[in-house]
Amino acid sequence: MDKVEYAFRKYDRNKDGFLCREEFDEMMKTVEKEQADRIFKSCDTEGNGKISLEEFRSVLSKLDAE
Repeated sequence: MDKVEYAFRKYDRNKDGFLCREEFDEMMKTVEKEQADRIFKSCDTEGNGKISLEEFRSVLSKLDAE
């Protein structure tokens, strides 16, 4: 398991394979609410109010490339 997957699974409390907004907010506690909103919207590419591992990985890999 890589670091991205580890972080994702750590906060996927109900183990459904998605980060709901509450789980995401828990991960973002050190980030300001406005920043967390922007990050969540960027990650939630399907617009369904939750983030899949693939969406999470995709955004983090883009950030890593910058």
